[in-house]
Amino acid sequence: MKKINVKEVIDLYIKNFSGNEISKIFNISNTYVYTILKNNNITRRSHKENSTKLNKDENYFETIDSKDKAYFLGLLMADGSVDERKFYISLQSIDEYILYKFKNYLKYDGNIKKQKPHKATYSGQSILQVYSIKICKDLSKYGIVQNKAFITYFPNIPEKFHSHFIRGVFDGDGCVRIDKRSNSLCFGLTGNNKLLEKIQEILKEECNLLFMKTKKINNSYTFEYSGNKICKKIYEYLYKDCEDLYLTRKKEKFDSVLDKLKTN
Repeated sequence: MKKINVKEVIDLYIKNFSGNEISKIFNISNTYVYTILKNNNITRRSHKENSTKLNKDENYFETIDSKDKAYFLGLLMADGSVDERKFYISLQSIDEYILYKFKNYLKYDGNIKKQKPHKATYSGQSILQVYSIKICKDLSKYGIVQNKAFITYFPNIPEKFHSHFIRGVFDGDGCVRIDKRSNSLCFGLTGNNKLLEKIQEILKEECNLLFMKTKKINNSYTFEYSGNKICKKIYEYLYKDCEDLYLTRKKEKFDSVLDKLKTN
């Protein structure tokens, strides 16, 4: 067994990571984690101290009746994990400001957890974890359940919030890039085939696009649109009336190419 950094284990626990989470990070047993804590006089938290006493809006996802709820539902659909009593979402540290916005909308007074990269080439992670049986039940109504990758579908939400939901999915599982050969913008999504096909139906109708056949890659599916004019239509649909509910780095890549189009 490789040598474990005891200080890192303790720091993560103090930052409200659970023993189970820490054991997965370091690939050690729960028992070993708690032995480290005991040997260093760190008092073990009860489950209630971990989670249930923290304030949050238990009814936030009961009805999707605002753009923020639709956006964060899409982000959780792409990048979230859920079980019967808690959900969490992990993003690159560069994107953690979105988690703080989510935290504010939820009226949640817990902390955003930080996870340092294991290797110099990896990026750090920021994690929002919320314990709430009620919220998890509400999320399940929209297809966000355990092992959702294989059964995800487009949720039944008001049409006026479709663009915000899709933008959330895109921020979690989408890609915008420059094709080096054509120097044009490309927009792509990866995920469950049923979800992607419905998103394509909506983009086809709202943006007057052709239907692109999805491709299977390992256990996921993907599709991609290319061309500046085509991607501009998608951009205008996704970011209309979006306020500040988006990942800056992805929108900025869109903006940079579209700005060049204006000058040509």
